[in-house]
Amino acid sequence: MKLSFASLLDLHLAALRKRATAPVRIAVLDTGVDSSHPLLKSRIVASGAIAVDGDEISVVETRLGVDNDVFGHGTSVASIVARTAPNAEIIDVRVLDAQNHGSADGIAAGMRYAIENGARMLNMSLAASASDSALMLEALEEAYENNVIVIAAQKNFPIGDDGLPAQLSGSIGVGNDPDLKPNQWTFVREHIEVSACGENVEAAARGGGYTRVTGTSFATPFIAGICCLAVGA
Repeated sequence: MKLSFASLLDLHLAALRKRATAPVRIAVLDTGVDSSHPLLKSRIVASGAIAVDGDEISVVETRLGVDNDVFGHGTSVASIVARTAPNAEIIDVRVLDAQNHGSADGIAAGMRYAIENGARMLNMSLAASASDSALMLEALEEAYENNVIVIAAQKNFPIGDDGLPAQLSGSIGVGNDPDLKPNQWTFVREHIEVSACGENVEAAARGGGYTRVTGTSFATPFIAGICCLAVGA
C-alpha cells in the first residue's frame, strides 16, 4: 500500500500503528526535553542546545538522560510524539529559552543541527515573526534539499499572519480544533493544511508525572507522530 499525506485521513491511528514501521528520527525544536522522564528516557537519541557568543550562534551537545528542558514546553511536545509514534527516535534541540522565546537565527541553527544529525522530520511547535520570512525560507529549502519533512504550529492567535514556518509552503502547518476528539485530524485550508485536537491533551510534565496542555503546540506533535508512522511504514 502506498501512503500519501492525503490518504492518512482514511486511516485510523490504530490501523497505522499495526503496520510494520522502521525507526524514524524526528527532531523536537523547543525548550529542551526532560530525557529523565520515564516516558522519554529511552527515546532520545541525541541532544543539543543553542549557544550564543556575541554574534556567533552554535549548537552544543547536551547530556542524555537528564532534564534539558528550561521551561517545560518541550517535554510535553516530545511526549506526544513518543506516544503517537512508537517508531520515533527523538532528537532534542533546545532553541528556546527559559521564557519560551528564541531568535530566528537560533531556530535556523537548530534546524541545521537536526538535519546534520540525521533527522527525517522536524517538529516545530513555535512561531517566528513574519519579518524573519527570508531566513525561514532558506532553512526550509535546506530541509527540503535533505528530504526532511517540517511540521510546524500555527500561532494560537493568528493575527496578521499564521506564524513561521507554519504558513510557508515548505512546511505542514498545523492548527488546533477544539471540536475534534483526541486522535482526530482534518484538512483545513491553504497555508495551514491540517488541524488536530490540541485541547486538554495529556502530556509528560518536566520533572516527572503528567499534565494537561492546550494549544497548537500540542496538536502539532500528534500530526508529526502520524507522519512519523507513515514514513516508517
